[in-house]
Amino acid sequence: MSEKPQIQTDLIGGIKYWYFPSAISVQRTISKEQWELYYRNIVYLLQLYIENKKDLIFHLNFIESCKLTQELQNSFDCRIVASQEEHSNCFGGSKISIIPNGLYDATELLKIYESSLCCEEGKIKVLIVTGQSNHAWQISHVAIRLILENSGLFAVNVAVSPETGKIMSNFKPDFSSYQLVVLDYNGDRWPEETERSFLDFVEKGGGVIIYHAANNAFRDWKEYNRIIGFGGWEDRNETAGPYIYMRDGRLVYDKESPGCAGSHGFQHEFVLNCSNPEHPVTKGLPVAWRHAQDELYDRMRGPGIVKDVLFWGYSDPATKGSGRDEMAIFTVDYGKARIFHTTLGHAGNTLDDNIAMQCTGFQVTLLRGAEWAATGNVTQPVPDDFPTETTISLRKNYK
Repeated sequence: MSEKPQIQTDLIGGIKYWYFPSAISVQRTISKEQWELYYRNIVYLLQLYIENKKDLIFHLNFIESCKLTQELQNSFDCRIVASQEEHSNCFGGSKISIIPNGLYDATELLKIYESSLCCEEGKIKVLIVTGQSNHAWQISHVAIRLILENSGLFAVNVAVSPETGKIMSNFKPDFSSYQLVVLDYNGDRWPEETERSFLDFVEKGGGVIIYHAANNAFRDWKEYNRIIGFGGWEDRNETAGPYIYMRDGRLVYDKESPGCAGSHGFQHEFVLNCSNPEHPVTKGLPVAWRHAQDELYDRMRGPGIVKDVLFWGYSDPATKGSGRDEMAIFTVDYGKARIFHTTLGHAGNTLDDNIAMQCTGFQVTLLRGAEWAATGNVTQPVPDDFPTETTISLRKNYK
């Protein structure tokens, strides 16, 4: 391993090709921390050499972890082409093409890239934003990606933030390249430029999904709290807005009751009830269905305007709940944007131990909500395996 790896440039078949003339991973004995520092140095060096940081392809013959992939994607508009063995578990990276082991020249890599793009033509372009959370984001974003991609309707990329407390200045997802942004994030504030870019995407009518603990995020970001409708935890209280819940089938904005925001009882199965059976997301679905063991969020506060309550559940005091009818899935009224908010889907410890996200009801409502948020329509038929009011249904393979 060279202490100061150098980059050479060739023009092959009209394609500009940057490469390290010798292997940069000869040493296999350095620590994880040393590897990650080395990867950051590599990316820094590439930034110095490469002026146009868009539409790039990085071919990785070998990689010690997924960290280099994440560093490249946070710094460049790029696609990763990597060997099957080394990247088979690299779910966190966006735009990854897995290829057999071997040596490829620039022309061959371009063909691989173009081939992968052809497979995505006509699909809804989705960006999942993740990387920090008080929940198992390493599991949840993979499950969301599998659910969306396995439907055949969506082409999904992932933006993974730096770790909590690390420098965020280079975290700049290109929201404008997508029809739908899925937020699976609760952590450090984004750079000001990134926040402005996200608001611009929303204000121009972009689709957004607020997934589970994303409604915990950014307590002090006023516009974000309007976008999510309501939120909880992170020291939210009366200043965060009124409690928002259901009573006798009607929406309540409770500005009088004091108290903190955000809680849930024991994880348990519960019935979800439909409030608007004519909405594109809910049309044709049962008016009541049993959700697999999950958290039912309650005592949520916010400044947002709820547009349509799609499903609500009773938060039973017997499970340490609020005793209220609580919104579980709803849409938010925010300008031109279509915002779909699901509080469901608490991630488990592994993809196999992940019953809330394996629930067919969670997956189908997520898919229908994603298509509606991106396009305004839902073309998906109601599946035969959707849960009933008395029986849960699981899709353990996420399709």
